[in-house]
Amino acid sequence: MLISGTYLERFFYNILPYAILNSFIVYFLLRSKEEDFSLHFYLLFCTGFTFFIWIVDSIKIHLKKFKKLRISDALYFDNQEIQPSNIIAIKKIKRIGRWWPVKFIEFTIKENNDTYTLSTLEKSVTLLQSYNRVSRTLNLLFDRFPELQKKLVLN
Repeated sequence: MLISGTYLERFFYNILPYAILNSFIVYFLLRSKEEDFSLHFYLLFCTGFTFFIWIVDSIKIHLKKFKKLRISDALYFDNQEIQPSNIIAIKKIKRIGRWWPVKFIEFTIKENNDTYTLSTLEKSVTLLQSYNRVSRTLNLLFDRFPELQKKLVLN
């Protein structure tokens, strides 16, 4: 089961609600001032602008090279299996971008004598859920592997 965030989730939960809200506000402001206001052109412009923002956001996320986190009987970052006992720290990180934050989870892993970090995108939440500080990704992870909860490092 995939428990990390996806590009499509970011579109539906992070970008589309703000685009719709802003579109309504701008629509009513423009409509009251313009006599020859073209609704078709406006809708085309808003749709194009929304997809442009999503593509820019997706490229930004893609360049950070986040791993997909899956759980079953073990943890899988992309196709690499990680034993929960090898994880020494889990950190929730929030980076403020130009328009909205990027939330991800960083795992510090020790295998043999090597220590390295892997990052995964946090599952997106709706506008109403965004005030709740609970991470959907961490909840799913801790439900399956409760022993990892002790390895969460608070910022």
